[in-house]
Amino acid sequence: TGGIMDQFELIAEPDHFGAPEHVHHAVDEFFYVLEGAFRFKVGDEQVIAEAGSFLFVPREIHHTWRNAAKVTSRMILTYIPGGMEPFFEEVSPYMFADPVDQAAIERVNQKDNTDVVGPPLSA
Repeated sequence: TGGIMDQFELIAEPDHFGAPEHVHHAVDEFFYVLEGAFRFKVGDEQVIAEAGSFLFVPREIHHTWRNAAKVTSRMILTYIPGGMEPFFEEVSPYMFADPVDQAAIERVNQKDNTDVVGPPLSA
């Protein structure tokens, strides 16, 4: 896309808690749910998004999500402008560590113009 956008498929197992609540300062984020369901918190509102749902989160709006289904859920994440691939490559080992390394996740977010402002959504 020449840096215009990035697009990723995210697969979340049941009870996957997602990212900590965060705010992007340089990118807009779009979510398209392919299978299952996700619970999103956007600003102070929460919504359940099932397959076929589309959600837009403009930059400067805090948000988070978690798998809301008892099955594996999938969604497409789109970022405009692009440039998020290096972030995911760097943060992935910390997201999937056991236990999750929240301090390292926050450090990587700050490098990529994103602030962690709260915990992941509870069950």
